[in-house]
Amino acid sequence: MAACAGRPGRFLTGRGVASRIRAFPRFSARVWNTLVRTRGIIRRLLLAGVACSVLLPIVLAVVTGLGVLLHAVGDGAGGRVCGRAALVVGVCWLVAIITTAVASGAALLDDRTQPADHDGPPRP
Repeated sequence: MAACAGRPGRFLTGRGVASRIRAFPRFSARVWNTLVRTRGIIRRLLLAGVACSVLLPIVLAVVTGLGVLLHAVGDGAGGRVCGRAALVVGVCWLVAIITTAVASGAALLDDRTQPADHDGPPRP
């Protein structure tokens, strides 16, 4: 473990760590907080993508079934509307799958570049 301010035994933990490290400029704590906010956005996007990837196929099946049912009872216009809506839901499902894959990759890369304890700026 690295010691700070030339005192052995005093490790890089606690308040004001970034101000005691000469290798990092003064604004490093603000930059670190920005990275933490970005990580939260990536995780929220990943959660929304997984939820949409699970729920949209169910919506697609219901809308497609309703369209077939409407067409079978003689409502051709309603069947066509449900077919178009199913097409839109299918495209949204595809976009959700792609978004989930990209967000998963971004979260993986973000986790590998940050220290394991996440308590301050990276240690030298």
